[in-house]
Amino acid sequence: MLCAPKSQTLWVYTDEFKKNAVKLVLEQRYKVSEAARNLGVNDGVLRRWINKFTETEKRDPGSSGELAAAQACICELETENKRLQMEREILKNRPPVPTYHRIETHRATMLS
Repeated sequence: MLCAPKSQTLWVYTDEFKKNAVKLVLEQRYKVSEAARNLGVNDGVLRRWINKFTETEKRDPGSSGELAAAQACICELETENKRLQMEREILKNRPPVPTYHRIETHRATMLS
């Protein structure tokens, strides 16, 4: 049985630090070993943070705020889609402009 020396300190990392470390691996495609070395943490610790983060996301996908942002974007797109569909229907149902009127209008603007 091995005992750690009493002079060894326990590092406590903030949740923000952990989340940013996980994002390095998941979003920016760093290797776990590379990210851990750059951050000064053990590979196993970073893997544990990644597992905890992914499990939390599976249970509560809205916790990171990405879901809320995606829903807001979808809502905006749906609103714009409805507006564009209405505009299209209005343009589809308008009476056609006679060809000779377009020609005369064009001639009038050319002569001016």
